Amino acid sequence: MKKAIIILIAISILPYVALAQGLYGTSYPTNGSTYYGFESADGSSSSYSSYFGYRAGKSSIGNYNIGIGRSAGADADGNYNVYVGYFSGEGTSGSGNTFLGADTGEYSNGDNNVYIGDSSGFVTTGSNNIFIGYYLGGFQTVSNTLYIDSNNTPNPLIYGKFDTDQVGINTNYVPSDYTFAVNGKMITEEVLVQLRTVWPDYVFENNYNLPTLTEVEFHIKENGHLQNIPSATEVEEHGILLGDMNAKLLQKIEELTLYTIQQQKELELQKDKNLSLEDRLNKLEQLVLK
Repeated sequence: MKKAIIILIAISILPYVALAQGLYGTSYPTNGSTYYGFESADGSSSSYSSYFGYRAGKSSIGNYNIGIGRSAGADADGNYNVYVGYFSGEGTSGSGNTFLGADTGEYSNGDNNVYIGDSSGFVTTGSNNIFIGYYLGGFQTVSNTLYIDSNNTPNPLIYGKFDTDQVGINTNYVPSDYTFAVNGKMITEEVLVQLRTVWPDYVFENNYNLPTLTEVEFHIKENGHLQNIPSATEVEEHGILLGDMNAKLLQKIEELTLYTIQQQKELELQKDKNLSLEDRLNKLEQLVLK
């Protein structure tokens, strides 16, 4: 009699147990997935995935995903993704992505992205991106890009392009021929410039064609600047290359040194002539006095 009562009780509460499992979590040993939370993974076809939280992974498609937080990874389509945070990765499409923070990467589309920070990567399209900071990269259509800042800005504190190996500080524009760009002033204790051009020691070679000072004067009058030195207009428009400019300035210093040596030799020669003339003058005075 007791057995029958126990069986009847078990049968009567079985629907409620099943309902509780559906509401608060269960596991699927057949496809290797685990979820916990109201409507967690509801309508999902994911395999070998784990979802924890209200609506986490709901209606998701894909395998080997992890979602933690309300609606994390819900309505998402892709494999090998990690969603951590309130609505992180919701409505996304892509694989190999990492979403850390509330609303990170929500409704984004792309592969192998990393979004860290509230709403970072929101509604983006692209792959191989890293966005770190509040709302960074929102509504961007970029790939192979790095953004790091504390707020949504077109000129992030740190900007990078992985495909071209370029880095910008306080700017998202790095000219194509350059690896590094800084928007603003820069201070450092030391800068090493390793030139690939010829250092102007050739000025001291015997076959160097040293312009005459007359030629230098004519060029200055005609052009308003030294030969092979950019004009003020050129510098204002294009700037200067530090290493190249130092080489040009050294060339002028070495030329100036040669002019100084020539003038010194001429002065010494003139001095000898003056001494000779003075000696002759003294002898003439002595003759006159006699």
